[in-house]
Amino acid sequence: MASQVASGGNEETARALMTQLAAQRSTTQAFDKVDIQELLDLFPSQHDMEKLKVQTTDSANINKGGARADTKAPKKQSKPYLSYSKAITQMEAADERRIAKLRDHIVVCGIHTSIRHLILPLRAKYLKHYLQDIVIINPSDTVPKHIWDTISCFERIFIVYGSPLDRIVLKQAQIQHAAKAVILSDDPSLEKQEKDSKTMTNEMLDAKNIFIYKAIKKINPTLQIITELTYSSNIEFLQQRLKNIPSYLYQKMYTAGEVYISTIIDTLTAQACYNPHIVTILQQILVGRSTDNNVNPLEEFLDERFKDEFNQSNIWQIPVPEEMINRTYDKLFKFLLEKRLVALGLYRLPGASDNKYPFVSTNPAPHITISVRDRVFVLGNHISRELIVENNREVFTGT
Repeated sequence: MASQVASGGNEETARALMTQLAAQRSTTQAFDKVDIQELLDLFPSQHDMEKLKVQTTDSANINKGGARADTKAPKKQSKPYLSYSKAITQMEAADERRIAKLRDHIVVCGIHTSIRHLILPLRAKYLKHYLQDIVIINPSDTVPKHIWDTISCFERIFIVYGSPLDRIVLKQAQIQHAAKAVILSDDPSLEKQEKDSKTMTNEMLDAKNIFIYKAIKKINPTLQIITELTYSSNIEFLQQRLKNIPSYLYQKMYTAGEVYISTIIDTLTAQACYNPHIVTILQQILVGRSTDNNVNPLEEFLDERFKDEFNQSNIWQIPVPEEMINRTYDKLFKFLLEKRLVALGLYRLPGASDNKYPFVSTNPAPHITISVRDRVFVLGNHISRELIVENNREVFTGT
């Protein structure tokens, strides 16, 4: 939006930006008194934007006279995730006494070369007061060094060695006290898993994950489990009652976010060719901001000009405030706006309406009645701890 203004944006764009800034100040009373032209004047012209880009180029650039250009080095962003100053060892991460005390944690069944990208959003810096412990059940005797080196810097990571099909191993990971579980598919690049995969037909690749799902449900029937499947047709082995639905996109477990089909990444990759901003949007949703070291010139300009007004916001999931239960969504939206939060949609738990599975409702109709079984996706800079902790204890049913 800011780039539109900088390249000669119109009054409507400027007014929309001022609305965002006013919302962060929790008031819009002074909005109509703002001179839009004054707002436009705050932003650099297209010529100035090009100048900003030049100023952030490498200081080794040479000017026409042969002397080095007088440019300042680009600012470096701090890492957008939380990490230890010193990496921990696998022995430290496998401390049984500490693992036995875990509650409301996340259990990850399996190991994968790209597991870092699963953990990274869970260690985003803006979540520093709301971290959940993560227990990885590793099927072999040790985590491969090239994988451990990518995750050993993260805080509150634990390891339990053994098969997630073993009830004893699951209980060692405190699955009975966990908040969520994630079941990963085998990684063909790992030697042992590659041998196992070669002995199975394509349709059987998901068999182990399905059995792990069943084993966890026997110990903790109400636990929310996210299961990765290679073939969408295998969803039928996870659901008790299957209706004749043509596409997995309409299967209840998929819409509930309890099944992840690995081929979805192929779809996103193809879409990114036509719309490269998809990657940026996903990165913003998951981590909070870009992980690039160099600051974008426009972002640097906004940070300097709007230090107090232009704060970074993130997406949160919060319970419905008590005073908004049994009220309509439009009233909830206005209520949260006064709290400097923008409602984006609802996560409707089983029983929120007539649903047996949870599902996401984006931009709900204004007249929808909000229940105690709803959660709200909001865009905001800070959320009080009480609204986050409750979500870690939520009980899911219907699976």
